[in-house]
Amino acid sequence: MARCFDDLAGDLAETGTVRPRCTGEEMALHLGIDRAKSLTRNRPRLVAQTVAGLDEDPRTSTGTGV
Repeated sequence: MARCFDDLAGDLAETGTVRPRCTGEEMALHLGIDRAKSLTRNRPRLVAQTVAGLDEDPRTSTGTGV
């Protein structure tokens, strides 16, 4: 499972996108998305501190400022 997370992280770093190539990578992506949803809902200040100073990516902007 760790290899699947590493592969997705490598793809994201290289291309800026991810496309799961196996069931393990797909599950890792689902887990990451669920974790991100939980963090933004339950720990908004932590998320704001973590992303402070990062350039905004217009492809991912939700219009909420975070």
